[in-house]
Amino acid sequence: MAVDKKISELASGSPAQAGDETVIARSGANYKLTVANIVGYLGSPVTVANGGTGQSSYTDGQLLIGNTTGNTLAKATLTAGSGISITNGAGSITIANTATGGAQDFIVQSYGIV
Repeated sequence: MAVDKKISELASGSPAQAGDETVIARSGANYKLTVANIVGYLGSPVTVANGGTGQSSYTDGQLLIGNTTGNTLAKATLTAGSGISITNGAGSITIANTATGGAQDFIVQSYGIV
């Protein structure tokens, strides 16, 4: 007989495949779902309404920006202004001062994505 486990107790392994199955019990009834069923319901890519981003591919330096039209997320990159350069890398964005003369003060914060 199978032993019930919390998700946090499961060993990590390879990603789920479309044919993988799970059973959900609700109100005394069991429902069998496959990964393909779940993806079909949520959408692929997973829509914003279902907790996803609605996006499926990105280029270096792209960020997701809130968009009030449709309450969605739009992909965008930062644009350099006068005396500033922006370099988009794989998983990074570098912002640098290119101005000459006078002192320049910048506060730069870095946020890692886990």
